[in-house]
Amino acid sequence: MPRSSKVFYFNVDTDSNRNSINASTVKHPVGTVGSAILFSNKEEGSGYYNGDGFHSVTYVPWPETDNINYGENNNFRGSIVIQATLAEEPNEGDWVDITSTLTTFDGTNNFNTFHNFSGNFVWIRAKVTVNQGVLRQILFNH
Repeated sequence: MPRSSKVFYFNVDTDSNRNSINASTVKHPVGTVGSAILFSNKEEGSGYYNGDGFHSVTYVPWPETDNINYGENNNFRGSIVIQATLAEEPNEGDWVDITSTLTTFDGTNNFNTFHNFSGNFVWIRAKVTVNQGVLRQILFNH
């Protein structure tokens, strides 16, 4: 099976529409106090195809404006971690954090972050904790 590149999709509870964070953004939901925790839809991991177990992810926290200026401070504050499971039909308790993919954005780190990780995981998803602002994109490759 050739390598596959995907963009994670998020189901935002406050909006019944499926939002692609490639085309729009994941934002701190209006009216939410404190952190909002969002999970992406699950995507096939390398283990789904009995692959080599190599995965990579890139987090893209751009400024909220559409005029992307990489020198501009990003207003996204929160954390992103990839979760994985070996279960073919996972329940909520089957997911584990891949701690090497954890990145916390505090407003001082405004550039894309890239992580590699290995494991013959059947399913992969992203867990995003949004404290403030906008996350533009998460890219996933296996």
